[in-house]
Formats: sequence, structure tokens, C-alpha cells
Amino acid sequence: MFDLTTLALPDSLARLRPLLPDPPARVLEVGCGRGALAAELGRLGWQVTGVEPDEEAAALAAKRGVDVLPVPLAEVAATGFDVVLFTRSLHHLPDLDATLADAAGRLRAGGVVVLEEFARERVDAAAAAFLYDAVAVLGAAGMADDESAHPHHAAHAGHAEHVAHPDEADPLRRWQRDRGELSDEPLHTGAAILAGLATLGRPSAVDRHESLWRIVTSRLTGPDEEVAARVAGELRRIERRRIADGSLPAIGFVTSARVTD
Repeated sequence: MFDLTTLALPDSLARLRPLLPDPPARVLEVGCGRGALAAELGRLGWQVTGVEPDEEAAALAAKRGVDVLPVPLAEVAATGFDVVLFTRSLHHLPDLDATLADAAGRLRAGGVVVLEEFARERVDAAAAAFLYDAVAVLGAAGMADDESAHPHHAAHAGHAEHVAHPDEADPLRRWQRDRGELSDEPLHTGAAILAGLATLGRPSAVDRHESLWRIVTSRLTGPDEEVAARVAGELRRIERRRIADGSLPAIGFVTSARVTD
């Protein structure tokens, strides 16, 4: 499976840079994963500390030269950061309000919380069909693993294999099941994340954009990196075009909030 963070890095960086203070500002990236974004921000002059409790991912981030703390945010002692950055990690964390308050407590006066996230509740039948149809086509070409369109589904579900389900023929129900919406502890919605962010200070405008292509691309297993990049780019262009003509919702978003006392 490809490291999607590498394929998606240019897109993430282009959207996040306008929300970040200029280098060499201190950045705490919470849930930095394998460290692709943190390493690139460091290369560009930011002082980046990563937080990644998954030991394997933290080790890979460290190999990229990231100063990474392999602990949850609550166990980070350092403060005085200019930015706390969440890149598609906040929706996973169990206590949204406590996490955001903890993030705000790591900032210097006037610091900013920056988010790159997705609003899973905006996925409709058309978006779910686009997602699973794209994965199925790539799977038929021997280029994708179709166990689930969600890259972390097996981990959330507690098993390693995708099991057939009565809702399989209904793309939206399959999406809801794969994303945990039908469980007792669903992932946070985009609306809940934005509401929580607003309690910290005045949020910036919300930039909504394409994000389904990331989920599809995360299933790529067959082609080399050059082919994977072309597939990712074409999927992104198709999704963006369909958002523009109103046939797909924009589920990705970036925003920020400058923390006030």
C-alpha cells in the first residue's frame, strides 16, 4: 500500500501554508503519522515537533528527521508553540472538546490552531458511489485493495479482513458502516469539529475542497509511484470537476482559529 501522505503532500501544503505563520514559527503537529508533512515543513524552515502515539508510524517519522514524540497529546509537556496543527487526525480523537482545549494550552499568546479535516457527514449517495466505484475499477485492474475504501477500517473494526455485509450493495450504508457512523462511538463530524474550534477563538474562513480522491488512492497497491501519482491526480481532477458542477459534495476542508483568552 502506498504512503498516501507522500502523494497528498503537495495538496496539503498548498492549502495549509496560507494559514501558518511564517517560518521559523514553532509548529506542533498532532497525529503526524509517518511524518511526510512535518518533514517538509521542517525543510521549508518551520520548527516542527510531531506527536504520534503509534510507535511504528512515529519510528518512520523519526527516520524522516522529524522530532517526534511517541505519546498522546495529553502527555506532551512542551508549550509555547505558535501553531498546533491537526491534519486529518482530530476526527479520530475521542474527546473533541478536551483535545482542542489541550491544544490551545500548548500555544503562546496569539497562537493558532490549524485544521485539515473532512466532513464525513457531507458524504451523500453520489459521493459514496463515486468512492466505491473508483476503488472497484482500480481493483479490477489489479491496482487496488478493495477490503474497504477506508484506509484504517480494519484497525477501527478490530479485524484484518473485510467481511461481506448485507449493506454492501448500498454505497451510502457501506460508507456509514466503514466510517463507524453505525457504531456506538462514531468519528467526529466536520460540523462538530468546526463548532469546537469556534470555542477557542475567531475561526478563519472554511476552505472546502475535494477529498474523496485521497481515500480511493489510499487503496492503491499495484502500480509504481509515478503511476500512482497520475491516478491520484486524475481522480482529484474528476472529483473537483464534479464538485464544480454540483454532482458531488466537497467533503474536505481547512480552517484555523487564533486562540483568545
